[in-house]
Amino acid sequence: VCQYNPEVSIGFKLMYNQIPPQFLEERKLENYLKDNGISLIHLVREAKILVLASKRDVKKRKKQYGGNLHHITNATLNKEIRENGYKINWDDALIDSMLEMEALSIQWQATVHLMAPLVRYYYISYESLLAKDERDFWVGQLVGFLTEKGHDSSISNAEGTLLQLSES
Repeated sequence: VCQYNPEVSIGFKLMYNQIPPQFLEERKLENYLKDNGISLIHLVREAKILVLASKRDVKKRKKQYGGNLHHITNATLNKEIRENGYKINWDDALIDSMLEMEALSIQWQATVHLMAPLVRYYYISYESLLAKDERDFWVGQLVGFLTEKGHDSSISNAEGTLLQLSES
């Protein structure tokens, strides 16, 4: 949740598989977003191999260390996992899975892009947020998009408070 001088911006994460197909086919989602003045930030992990590697790593960490290890906050454990690493077993199944993910991503980009004339839309990739300078630039761009101040905003111009609603 981000509170910005008297305006309030609230965001949430919605995964592709959480949207019933009929909401897209009948344009219900698009109409809902448009009618309620909801802006859409399409955050995409473009490197599909990293998605697969992350899923694989979580499974291995759960098996080896137990518990929910999607996001590790223990610095010692994180260092141990990084140093030991896990090799990706390239096979036809992995490649097929990666290609399916890429096709789904392209389909969703097209679906969301078609909403753009009626719904305020901003595309950004996770990868563009990795380096601090890049992250600051793109967060500034998002602030400009959300506050309608334009894309020349910077993160230092962002006012308000961010509240973490969950552990992940």
